[in-house]
Amino acid sequence: MSSGSDGDGNRSAYVQVFRNGCLEATESTLLRLRDKAKYFPGVAFEQAVVECGARLLKLLEIMEIGGPYIVMLSYLGVKGYIIYVDPFRFMGHGTHPIERDNLFPDEIVIESASQDFGRAMRPIFNQVWNACGWPTSFNYDEQGNWRAHAR
Repeated sequence: MSSGSDGDGNRSAYVQVFRNGCLEATESTLLRLRDKAKYFPGVAFEQAVVECGARLLKLLEIMEIGGPYIVMLSYLGVKGYIIYVDPFRFMGHGTHPIERDNLFPDEIVIESASQDFGRAMRPIFNQVWNACGWPTSFNYDEQGNWRAHAR
């Protein structure tokens, strides 16, 4: 198990490897409170998931645990949060708070560790953006590749 700290010595992230090959990863520092507004950064949360997921796929490959792999994300305690798109669209058209306390996007299947994790995550990220009133994640280019602020 690997863990991170939030700077105050509190645990903010961990990865747990189970004997059956399942992996569990958490991160708790991306949810922010600023001037009584609840938000999470659209680019940073996707980037954290993409980077972590790619590392975990590599770990599964090293451990010789073949695919397919099922990826599920859970967003807990997110009622009232809005997505921070960028400085020009923070409170702009389309944004509204998440209406549920917990958000459970549909799972996806990744066939092999060589698959592009960011590209595979698009349906999940789109569901999170949909929960915030946006039609899609802004972090994909026209070919479907994950790129911060692709549009």
